[in-house]
Amino acid sequence: MNNLINVSNYSSEELLKRRIGPDGTPWQSEDGAELDENDAWLAAAEALRRVGGDPPNNGALDKLVEEHGPAKVWFHAVWFRPRVASMKKPPENPVGTFTASVRQDYSISTRWARLPFSRIRHGCFNEAQRAQIPTTTSASDWIAWLKSFEGTPDDVPDDVRADVKAEILAADFGLVPKRLDSREQTSNVFEDGLDDDIPF
Repeated sequence: MNNLINVSNYSSEELLKRRIGPDGTPWQSEDGAELDENDAWLAAAEALRRVGGDPPNNGALDKLVEEHGPAKVWFHAVWFRPRVASMKKPPENPVGTFTASVRQDYSISTRWARLPFSRIRHGCFNEAQRAQIPTTTSASDWIAWLKSFEGTPDDVPDDVRADVKAEILAADFGLVPKRLDSREQTSNVFEDGLDDDIPF
């Protein structure tokens, strides 16, 4: 529906006014089509889950969308991870911080769009999520962990990220890693799992 916009061409105030997300997705496209209440609700729930907060109950989130409008809720939801990435430490109460940003329509900064959000680096976990963090440097363990909450390689520690990205890329092309015992053994060496060559 939406054509992405280059956010670097806009001021923070313009992004706030036009409700444009950090990836350039606008709330309303040029043809006037808008995202809806469901999009706002899902974006808010996902943002809170990814920063280690327990989403507010359905009624509270419904009320937030109803009182402040889906455009405002969606906007602050998609900017919430960049907002957290800009902080020195994660918010103690993610739900409270998020709802305040919606209610007060807090400003954002265009520079936040370039900040990588990492749950590991920013410590954004509740106790149950923290207990599930792998204690090894096995890329396979970290990939399984990423899949458990739909994470990205930015969510894993720096010393494992290269191997995780390599293994994910290899899987995309049907390659199978030869060894996964340790980082040194993996060395990004793969066996061809397909008859076709890699298409590049």
